[in-house]
Amino acid sequence: MILEIGQALSVDTPYKSFLKSAVTIKADICLPSTKGAVKQNSLRKFHKISCGWEMTCPLRCMGGRLRTTAWFQCIGIDGEEIENEDGDEGPSLLTPSEQQLNSMEIIGLLNNNTKVLNRVVAATGVGKNTVTLIKKEGNVARANSCKLSTPKKGKRGPKFILDNFDKCALRNIITNMYRQKIVPTVQKILTQAQLDINFLGQRTTLLNIMKNHLGFRFKRCTQKRLELVEQPQIKAWRARYLTRIRENDALGPNKKLVVYLDETWIHCHYTVNKCWQSMSEQGIRKYDSAGNRWIIIHAGSENGFVNGALAIWKANSKKGDYHGQVNTEKFIKWITNNLLPNIPPNSIIVMDNASYHSTQVNKPPISRDRKDVMKEWLKAHNIEFSMKDTVSILYEIINKNRPPKEHLIDNPHGHEVLRLPPYHCDLNPIEYIWHLVKQRVSQKNVLQRENEIEAITLESLASITENDWKKEVTHVKHIENDYWLRENMEIPRNEVIVNTGDDTESSDDDSVMTE
Repeated sequence: MILEIGQALSVDTPYKSFLKSAVTIKADICLPSTKGAVKQNSLRKFHKISCGWEMTCPLRCMGGRLRTTAWFQCIGIDGEEIENEDGDEGPSLLTPSEQQLNSMEIIGLLNNNTKVLNRVVAATGVGKNTVTLIKKEGNVARANSCKLSTPKKGKRGPKFILDNFDKCALRNIITNMYRQKIVPTVQKILTQAQLDINFLGQRTTLLNIMKNHLGFRFKRCTQKRLELVEQPQIKAWRARYLTRIRENDALGPNKKLVVYLDETWIHCHYTVNKCWQSMSEQGIRKYDSAGNRWIIIHAGSENGFVNGALAIWKANSKKGDYHGQVNTEKFIKWITNNLLPNIPPNSIIVMDNASYHSTQVNKPPISRDRKDVMKEWLKAHNIEFSMKDTVSILYEIINKNRPPKEHLIDNPHGHEVLRLPPYHCDLNPIEYIWHLVKQRVSQKNVLQRENEIEAITLESLASITENDWKKEVTHVKHIENDYWLRENMEIPRNEVIVNTGDDTESSDDDSVMTE
């Protein structure tokens, strides 16, 4: 409607004719009162009164939904003002001086495109640029005999997957800024991440990763700003893990061998991101699609990869990473057949908290389970309850008698299983080994052929030496010492303040995220 009004007022049309044509252009124009009650005779009244009228019209912007309602009050040929049926006057779009003009002066006023634009803006609350753009698009649509269409939303950018190595790098960026006595704002973290790990996301993506993948949460502080702090349960888990590792290291030559295991994946188009190019030599051409993926499971220690522990196979899906291709059954089969026969007795096996690593035995019912399931579990554990108890009461009894977690993979064949604290892949040396392997694959995978990627991957894995493992294990020991020193400082320095410029409080789910 506002487009048609703007077009009608921009031409040399008699004022009275314009008022009549407005009804023809939009037949659903009505004259409700200021309280919003629609009168059935409003349209007839508008036809009857050619000048001096007051109306509301729905603003339909670019063919879209109803956005707002604008009041128009015009002065008739005879200079009289007409009130609506409830006797209330709408807000006037004419100044007191303009209301004294005669009909010809009003017509001249309405033929002024600039003043028409200002009146449209004042009546609708829409910006000048928007009204001008709609008017231009309306002229184009009228010239082409077509209708205005609602603009489509812009397409989202390509989705990228952040691997564990990059997540650890982001955590270290935040930690290092705090150690250097720099307030790590989101913009500073984003800038540093773009330099260090070629981070492709923006602020929203970075905040999502920091909250949901790195174990940080926001909470309100007294200075009305947000704090980025590590979750207490994760800090406690890390302290227990470090204590056990240090106890083993203190045994010296008699210490247990620590074996680190993990999964990763690689695709057939994995190659370098940059290469030397010229006008005549285009260099390596990268594919937009990652193509088929190969899943890799392996384990190693300071003595190198465990011989015979490697498992590699082609994934049955081109989407996602290795988590959808590994389950509890496959992992237990790999542990039993590939890992346990090839490591020394009484070793420490370090793994992360992936769901297939932490399958529980005799898991207690959850709050969404049926009453019968809860009763059966309580009976099996000889816990007293009443048959009249509701689900909420039964669940409360289960929580009070909940046993310690018992995993399907705990101390297999006399080995000790030690689980990494969540979001701490930087404490697993094999994560750095994966990075080294993929770097060597990218250097050799020039043609990016699917029938060659597995051979190139095996060759890159075989090129990892014992010295490479010792170097990464030593690097992890330094990180462990840094964590240990921070945990045992007299003045707690475990909080990192990130000023996001927003005072809203956001809470994270305290549940442990699986890797």
